Amino acid sequence: MKGIVGNIFLLLAFDLASCDDFGNLTSTLFNLNEANKNAWLSAAAYCGASAVKTHTFKGPTTGFVVTYTFDDRLDTQGFVGYLPSDASIYVAFRGSSNIQNWITNLEVTKMTYNGYCCGKACEVHKGFYSAEQSVFPGILAEVKRLKSLHSTYSVKCTGHSLGAALAQLTAMDLKANGIAVSTLYNFGQPRIGDANYAACASTYIPTERVTHLKDTVPHIPYESWGYVHECREAYESTTTATNPVVKDCSATNCDDATCAEQWEFYQTNIPDHLTYLGLAISSCAAVS
Repeated sequence: MKGIVGNIFLLLAFDLASCDDFGNLTSTLFNLNEANKNAWLSAAAYCGASAVKTHTFKGPTTGFVVTYTFDDRLDTQGFVGYLPSDASIYVAFRGSSNIQNWITNLEVTKMTYNGYCCGKACEVHKGFYSAEQSVFPGILAEVKRLKSLHSTYSVKCTGHSLGAALAQLTAMDLKANGIAVSTLYNFGQPRIGDANYAACASTYIPTERVTHLKDTVPHIPYESWGYVHECREAYESTTTATNPVVKDCSATNCDDATCAEQWEFYQTNIPDHLTYLGLAISSCAAVS
């Protein structure tokens, strides 16, 4: 699916705006404890906006307090809350309720991104951006409220699959509104925008874009359609929960050929998308 045309496009796009050009300002190192907290919260988002209000958080998220949920007409769901043991406020997004159908019906239309650091030079996936924009005002208000109560708390965003794309866009919008996001741990994230957007996001948001083996979703939308990943990637090459092997990929090559990008699209699969760090991340039952 990558093809000669896609490769030519990428060479031209990165000549204009590459992660390498923007430096390595947001490079972090993968932290398993941090990743596990985010993975459990991403899984809890699959409980649904209504049920998560009374969800009993366990494991690394024990003591988490949900203060706000969202569920709009586009079925964009998730929650905001805080974890006292981590001194952090979290925004967590649910992925698609039917991942296979979402992949099959994925639209690839891009639109101008008028958000932080891009001006009118960036384009992003229209569906992702529209969904994020529909719920962002409520998220922003709640994060501001929680920061007024817990001024020393960090703000973090997370999500799996479609939810990962929405979390990334939300982190950018929070930054644009004066709220620093200390970490963005995403799992199985699709590509969100063009090379300009990828470079912009890579510079301003401390990102750990976690990928797993031959997960299909990080390969879509295709590069040949003008989509590029932001840096940076942490590649999980195992399926074990007790001792996952995670590689810190290149901080300047947003689609590192030694990580998830080593697989062609036809070699990928859905099962690797459903499990991260040994957790059935697309299921509320995994954290219940």
